[in-house]
Amino acid sequence: MKICNGVSFIDISKKKKTPMRTPEQVSFVKQMILDYNGKNAADYENIEAVLLDAGAGGGGHILADYFMEEWVDNQGIKHKGLIDKIESVDYISKFPTAVDKLKLMNPKKYKVEMYDALVEMLGLDLISFTDEYDMKGYLNIFEHSEIEYEDEKNNKKKEIQSTAKQHKLSFDEELALKNIDLSKKELVNIFRFDNKNGGRSYDLSPDKKTKMHDDRAYCLAMLGWYLQQIRRKNITDRKVNNDVDISKLFNFKKPQIGRR
Repeated sequence: MKICNGVSFIDISKKKKTPMRTPEQVSFVKQMILDYNGKNAADYENIEAVLLDAGAGGGGHILADYFMEEWVDNQGIKHKGLIDKIESVDYISKFPTAVDKLKLMNPKKYKVEMYDALVEMLGLDLISFTDEYDMKGYLNIFEHSEIEYEDEKNNKKKEIQSTAKQHKLSFDEELALKNIDLSKKELVNIFRFDNKNGGRSYDLSPDKKTKMHDDRAYCLAMLGWYLQQIRRKNITDRKVNNDVDISKLFNFKKPQIGRR
């Protein structure tokens, strides 16, 4: 899994930089989904899943209500809704066209499991992040090309050449890199606390609890959990080959022993 974007739903027009109103957040997310899905693609064809915090703080169940209905984008095109057919089973008949690609994550049920999964996926080096952004406003992107040439003996050879191309970052790209850096900062300040009864919990360290948020780290934990589920599914869904003739596995030839 590659972490390549990060968005904060903050109303930058306000002096205190408070969160956007819920309808504005939903509208923003829907547009992001369309952008990632791509043009000329069926609804959510290229979207793996949309994960929502279903806790009291995340407002997941309220947000889920906004996603289940069919909706029209700013181009006047109608789109199907999104639904979690497990958590919102009572609404399946009411929204029959909604696509089952929404996952409501209840922190009481999933939080420890999510962070455990994130630790495991990071330990297996299965999640990559962008390098720390140097705030220069551009990135040096290297392009590789293969060239052919002849050596002194007229033998044809190939060589890889790399050239650096400077890419000026847009406002959104800079924000994405900054948000990814903030998510890493939050993550390194999440600690595992082992309880006396044998349980455990994950939270910000006491000295950071009142100084920073953990929303971005929580999003990473959701993604880590989902990545783990995909890997487990790939393992459990593997077909067992029952057509193997066991007798042939042990059909060894008699060794030829030489005589002196």
